[in-house]
Amino acid sequence: GQALLAQPEPPGGWLVPVIVSLSLLVLLGLVPWLHERRSRYLHAHLSLGQESTHLEAIAPRDFYRMHAGLLGLLLGLMLLHLLCAPLIAAAEAIAPLLTGLLVDIGLLLTARAYWVARTQDLLWNRMRSAHLSFTSALPVHRLVLLYLKNMVLCTVTLGLYWPFAAVAVARLRLEAVQVHSKVA
Repeated sequence: GQALLAQPEPPGGWLVPVIVSLSLLVLLGLVPWLHERRSRYLHAHLSLGQESTHLEAIAPRDFYRMHAGLLGLLLGLMLLHLLCAPLIAAAEAIAPLLTGLLVDIGLLLTARAYWVARTQDLLWNRMRSAHLSFTSALPVHRLVLLYLKNMVLCTVTLGLYWPFAAVAVARLRLEAVQVHSKVA
């Protein structure tokens, strides 16, 4: 027979995956910084009449802390998923697609609610003007429950509930913000 010729490994064969992986890690590490820059741009100079706002003492480290919290939440939810694996497996025996879909949706809605609530609290608690200050305390669990309710109602009504869902989320977010005036 004919001998198989071994093809030589391309030069730097291991180097390319390492460079790509490091590049992706650097880009991932820049996400909180980009989130801070975008938020500062959007919220630093809001105005209503003569009142103009600024963000007080906000830094990229606040966003890195928030993103670390999101990562911790996701890891905790994944650990909970592993601990509940026997229950999930039993449910999957009955309805495999539905169970996996519900678990994934629950994880995504919880992560989204955490992201929205923590970003809102961080920004509104640091926003000031000459005569106004703001506080925000948006509870993540209430936002998760509202997202779940909205998802179910939008599914049942084939999307007709969507405008009401958007109003409900906006109402919850606005009710979490308090305005404090320095003017008597």
